[in-house]
Amino acid sequence: SHDKKIKCLRISDFHTSGLEGVLSNDAEKPFYLLTKGSGISYKGSGAGGSKGIGKYAAFVNSNINTVFYSTYNKDNERGYIGVSKLRSAPIPETDGLMTQGIAYFSRNDKKEPILEELLLDPEFEREEGNYGTDVYIIGFSSENDWKWSIISKLLESFMVAITEKLLS
Repeated sequence: SHDKKIKCLRISDFHTSGLEGVLSNDAEKPFYLLTKGSGISYKGSGAGGSKGIGKYAAFVNSNINTVFYSTYNKDNERGYIGVSKLRSAPIPETDGLMTQGIAYFSRNDKKEPILEELLLDPEFEREEGNYGTDVYIIGFSSENDWKWSIISKLLESFMVAITEKLLS
């Protein structure tokens, strides 16, 4: 039926500078690292999670392994991108080639962000100058101890930064 809904959870930060690099598609910038980086970490000055950016924590509670990242940064850049982590599978008739396993909801084939804020929550919109990042967990699973599973994944991701007192 048409009345089925997909649960989503929005996690937002406030009073931050937002994720740098929305317009640049630069592999060294936090927006790229969070949405497309793989096995690399951001070591910029003041980078709280310089030894891991917690990018997998949001996927822990998505029934469909899909997360959208939306940011509004201090350079007045706005952008969002969706990421789905899918299972790799063989591509028929290609002699063993596999699918990538990651799909992006973006504005083009270069996987560049859509240049506006994502407004999935009808009761939420950032005001001018209210920089920060919103993470939308699509197909949110609120079963069991969902808060603890997200917290434990975040702690796991940031453990080195925490123990080395690199968070600010």
